[in-house]
Amino acid sequence: MITRPIGDSGLSFSAIGLGCAAMGRDPRLWGAVDDNESIGAIHAALDLGVNWLDVAPAHGGGHAEQIVGKAIQGRRDQIHLVSRCGTPLHDAPASGRSLRPESIRREIVASLRRLRTEHIDLLICQHPDPETPLADTLGTLSELRDQGKVRAIGAAAFSCDQLLGWIDLAPLHAICPQLNLLEREPLHDLVPFAAEHGAAVLACGPLCRGMLGGRYDASSRFSDVRARDKRFNPPRFAINLEAVEAFKALAARRERPVAQLAVAWLLAQPGITGVCCGAKRASQIRELVGAVDWSLAESEHEAIRRALATLDEKRSRLY
Repeated sequence: MITRPIGDSGLSFSAIGLGCAAMGRDPRLWGAVDDNESIGAIHAALDLGVNWLDVAPAHGGGHAEQIVGKAIQGRRDQIHLVSRCGTPLHDAPASGRSLRPESIRREIVASLRRLRTEHIDLLICQHPDPETPLADTLGTLSELRDQGKVRAIGAAAFSCDQLLGWIDLAPLHAICPQLNLLEREPLHDLVPFAAEHGAAVLACGPLCRGMLGGRYDASSRFSDVRARDKRFNPPRFAINLEAVEAFKALAARRERPVAQLAVAWLLAQPGITGVCCGAKRASQIRELVGAVDWSLAESEHEAIRRALATLDEKRSRLY
């Protein structure tokens, strides 16, 4: 599988990465998840050429990290580990977020233990922490790099203005925005920002919590986190489903699943380094990796643009 550089860190990531959040087995978020199937998904990903896994302490209170640590034993040299900091499991403030130096250090020690490794390849600050000076946070990340516990650093839910403050203080190797066919805002701000400053872009949430998997219709009801998600409730849900149906029809012409179309479209966007594809079973990651060999034709891009224009026009009526 093609690989692309992660800024100037010296790391190169495959076009597809495996997101391991569901492996945390939180039933409020993901429903039933089997640990053995999770391990099978990781092994399948490695066999397919995927060379990075994205996991965080918050995924199941550390359970996902434990599963990843178990799965990669004997194969650590084949994989880059991406983990996150900023949402501590213990001694967290009321906001649930903390980028205080002592909090980050505790998180890293615990993550390294659960992952059964000596270093994290890419550490992502999940959220800004307005209570902690950014210089203190980035100084701690630089300290961890000097100690060999972290190789590269990046950010997730940070704005361009916040990232401008970051690059004045430390390298920014990667950003991890939520980005998919139904949520394209980062293409207009964060992705150009990353290109200007030499940072990689790892697109997360490519299937929009499963909506772009094509399995839902107007009768679908949700008892997990999607029950509180505006994208999965009226009136937005119906409008989003109309767009998904257009994408499904386009994918069907190539005898492909719509999930592959969603990932192939992302990989075709300028500035995108890789796509983090969440999966909890081997069959899921195999399907998503199939997007790598789909080079969308210009006629397909045009059909997608028309569907997106219709989506945007209908959304505009809601405001």
